[in-house]
Amino acid sequence: MSLPNSRPLDNSCELNRMVKRLYTSPNKGFIEVGPCNVFMINNFEQVYDGIKNLTVYDDDVFLLGFPKSGTRWTQEMVWLICNDFDYEGAKETILTRRFPTLEFDGVTHYNINITKTISEMKRPRLLKTHLPWSLCPDDITSYSKKPKVKHHICR
Repeated sequence: MSLPNSRPLDNSCELNRMVKRLYTSPNKGFIEVGPCNVFMINNFEQVYDGIKNLTVYDDDVFLLGFPKSGTRWTQEMVWLICNDFDYEGAKETILTRRFPTLEFDGVTHYNINITKTISEMKRPRLLKTHLPWSLCPDDITSYSKKPKVKHHICR
């Protein structure tokens, strides 16, 4: 499966020049992806198939929202509700392990294989993404699976 409508951004693109100047992590360039032209680190090309082909279960919980819109706070609330307000459990395990971000490998330079980590999680799985609907797993976008909760956060 290839990235839909993807194109690399070269140095003639003002947005690419600005981000390269301000983005301090090492990177190999940027791409625009999908029908909404989402701006991503080009690592996303390597993880896209894993995201689109992720097996989704009806008892999964997906938190979808824009960056900086309260997703971290909402993750903590949802995790506590789904785990009978186990505050000690929340203290023992960091949030990124309890409620991982679906596109983590595609927006960072760590190589942890997040889709493998997610597939090995106990259910129900709690997952967060900042991806637009069109880039979410096929099981969701095709409506073949219906996670019990889809929480959309809007600005």
